[in-house]
Amino acid sequence: MKRKRSSGHKRTKAPGRLKWIDLKKEGERYEQAFMRRDIVECRQIVAKILKANPKHIEARLMQARLMGVMCRFKESFAMFSNIINQAPSEKKQLIAMHAARMASDFYDPTVSLRLYQQAIDSSSTSDIRVMYAEHMVRMRNHAEALEQVRKILHDDKNHAQAILLDAKLETQDPQRKESLLRDLATTNHASPKIKILANYDLAKHLDQIGDYEGAMKCLLQAKSGLQEGSSKLLANRKFNRAGFESFGSNLTPTITREWRSQRFKPISGIEKMGMIVGHPRSGTTLLEQIIDSHPMTQSAEETENFIIMALLPSIGSKTNILDGGVLKALQDIQPHQIEAARKEYRASIGRAISIHKNTSLLVDKNPSLSPNIGHFIRFFPETKIVAMIRDPRDVVLSCFFQPMLPINPVSSTWLDLEEAAAEYAAVMRGYELSASALEDAVMELRYEDLVDNVEPFAKKVTSFLGQPWDESVLNFHERAREKIVRSPTADAVTEKVHQRAKQRWRNYERYLEPCMKHLEPFLKHWNYS
Repeated sequence: MKRKRSSGHKRTKAPGRLKWIDLKKEGERYEQAFMRRDIVECRQIVAKILKANPKHIEARLMQARLMGVMCRFKESFAMFSNIINQAPSEKKQLIAMHAARMASDFYDPTVSLRLYQQAIDSSSTSDIRVMYAEHMVRMRNHAEALEQVRKILHDDKNHAQAILLDAKLETQDPQRKESLLRDLATTNHASPKIKILANYDLAKHLDQIGDYEGAMKCLLQAKSGLQEGSSKLLANRKFNRAGFESFGSNLTPTITREWRSQRFKPISGIEKMGMIVGHPRSGTTLLEQIIDSHPMTQSAEETENFIIMALLPSIGSKTNILDGGVLKALQDIQPHQIEAARKEYRASIGRAISIHKNTSLLVDKNPSLSPNIGHFIRFFPETKIVAMIRDPRDVVLSCFFQPMLPINPVSSTWLDLEEAAAEYAAVMRGYELSASALEDAVMELRYEDLVDNVEPFAKKVTSFLGQPWDESVLNFHERAREKIVRSPTADAVTEKVHQRAKQRWRNYERYLEPCMKHLEPFLKHWNYS
């Protein structure tokens, strides 16, 4: 009997087999595994699809994407380009655009840049140009972005996405900027996404000019359009947050002393390891730029290399986070497994950044690892950890202002102020528990002390990390202008240190009242009045 295909989605059949491959189901499995950053399972799913259909374009693109996530940028670009070149002429443009979007979050942004350029070469439409311009904004090449925007608006003065970029890039005429954003936020011709982004940008603008009520109104309007579809992401995040406290509560100084007493071969070419943590929006990027300006220090900014190349391959992505499974898995890892993980991590970091011969200290800056510092110490027991602490009220407010699209599990908690405060509490509670077990491996520093007086702060950090003092760290903002900074605060760290962000929360105090039940323990712990 001939098997009837499901009408709900496509299936394909493996050659010489009777088993059908449910492409929709496998695609959903892939996305779930990718969200967990389980690259092993992702590769297995892709291999399964390609075995059934070696020419399946989406699976081949997924394969190229995985190469990029593992920092194999040359291989990733070659695979993407091969797929584009083999595509029928009428599909080259769409495939190149899709490939560029898939590569847009790679640590090396030039992969996406070159793919956008391929798409433009194929057919220079307004939609391609505007996506290319958006990528130029992410790379802080505002001049090139503005040139593309002007070309688009010359041909189509009502192109909403280009108008949004035009407003974002407007620095000379605040009234024009506000007018453009208000029109986009209220017009019926703009897409829901454009309206959301316009409200976010308008909120930022109004905050800067002192219209705090107007800023909050725009923020709430933006977030109202993002609530739908975020519930599953939020539920997953809450489950993971429960694991932070579970792990930290069971991690003891006795365990970490044993871990820290173990000796492994130094990772190739690097004598010392450092780590920067702290809740997002706590000043970790500013600290990272200072440290990275030291001639004998290099930082890897917000990579996923530790999770992808060391942690998950060693303990698995499906280890139960609530029953002590993660801690047991870490304790059970054999020395040879740790050596292999360290080697893989070092190789992937070497593909992400070019490590100089005179570099003696490698710093992994990653706020997302704040509650997982114990995990990192298991693989790199020599690590010195610097934690940035900032007034929790300012942190939560700053997170609430962030236009993180598309929504991910973490940013799903930033759609509501009270939920953002609950996220802060869970992350920092997990951090605190692990930090107490790690004893003198961790040093806490306050953002407010940094912006009050940079030099003594910088001297304290370099000393803790075991580096000699060097005056060049005080000119970090000049170096930051010459490099790619991946944080949303990229533009801010190219300026000299200022105090504009201190006690910003006071402008929104009444909105923060429901958050205080989550934040009070941390305000007391770190002596914030």
